[in-house]
Amino acid sequence: ALSQPLWTGGAISGSRRAAAHDTDAAAADGERVAAELRFEARSAYWRAVAAAAAVAAAGAEVERAERLLEDARALRAAGMALRADELGAEARVAAARLRAIEAGADAATRRAELCSLLELPPATDLELGDQGSHLPPAPAALEMLLAEAAAKRPELASLAARSEALAGRATAVAAPARPQVALAARWDLARPNERFLPLEDEWNSSWSVGLVAGWTVFDGGRAGAEAAAVDAERAAVEADRRELARRIALEVETTRHTLEAALAAAAAAEASVDAAAAREADGGERFQAGLATIAEVLDAQSELADAELARVRARSVARLADAGLLRAVGR
Repeated sequence: ALSQPLWTGGAISGSRRAAAHDTDAAAADGERVAAELRFEARSAYWRAVAAAAAVAAAGAEVERAERLLEDARALRAAGMALRADELGAEARVAAARLRAIEAGADAATRRAELCSLLELPPATDLELGDQGSHLPPAPAALEMLLAEAAAKRPELASLAARSEALAGRATAVAAPARPQVALAARWDLARPNERFLPLEDEWNSSWSVGLVAGWTVFDGGRAGAEAAAVDAERAAVEADRRELARRIALEVETTRHTLEAALAAAAAAEASVDAAAAREADGGERFQAGLATIAEVLDAQSELADAELARVRARSVARLADAGLLRAVGR
C-alpha cells in the first residue's frame, strides 16, 4: 500500500516551516553563547593587561623610592640631611615594595583567570601582546551602532526565529480542522482474494488507485484551542523581542557613553602623569641641591605613583568599555 498526501490543510508545510526556524533559533542561541565567550575573553585579556601594567608602574615606583633612599643616605653622610629624612625614604621604599607585591599577586590572579578561560594548564606562561599603552578608538555615531545591534545581536535573531517557528506551528495545529486529501494506491495478493467473487481457494492479485478525502467537521474546538494557545505564545515571544530590543538599544547607548567618558578620563590621566613626573623630577633635583626637603620629594613621588596607577585604571576601564560596546552591538 502507498499513500501520498496531496493537501493537509497546511500541516506538513507548517511543520517544515517550524522546524526550519527552530534550527535558525538554535543557531542563533549558539552564536549568543559564542558572543558571551568572546566578551569574557576580551574582558579577561584586558584585565590581565591592566594588571601587568600595574606591576610595571609599581616597579617604577620602587626604583624611584630606592634612588631617593640612596640620595638621602649620601646627603646624610655629607651632613646635608637628617636621620628623619633617611627614615622617611626607607618608609617610602617599604610602601612601594608592598604595592609591588600586591600588584604582582593581582597580575598572577588575572593570568590564572585567563588561562582557565582558554583551558590552558595553570603553569602556562602567557605573553600578552599589548603592553598597556593601546587605547580603543572613539565610538561610531549612536545611530550606526543601534542599526548594527538590531542587525547583529543573536538574541534578537533567536526570538525572531522562534516567533516564525510558532507561526508555522500554529498553521500545523489548525490543519485538522481543514479538509485533507491524499492519493492512495494498493496491490493485493491473497488466497482467497476478496475482490474476486465468488471466493475461491486460489491465489489472485488485485490493485486499486484512488483519492482519499476527509474533513473533521466537529472536534469539540480542540484544533482552534491549540492554535489559539500557539498564537498567544507567539504574541508573548514578540513582546519579549520588543522588550529585548529596547534593552539592547539602552545598553548600546550607555556603553557608548561609558566608552566616551573612559577615553576622556584616560586622556586626563595621561596629562596628570606628565605633570606629576615633571614635579617629581624637579623635586629630586632640588633635593640633591639642598633646596627642597625630603618631605616634598616624598609627596611628589606619592603623587606620581597615584597618577600612574590612575592611568592604568583609566586605560583598563576604556578597554573594558570598548569590549562591552562590541558585545552590545553584536560583534
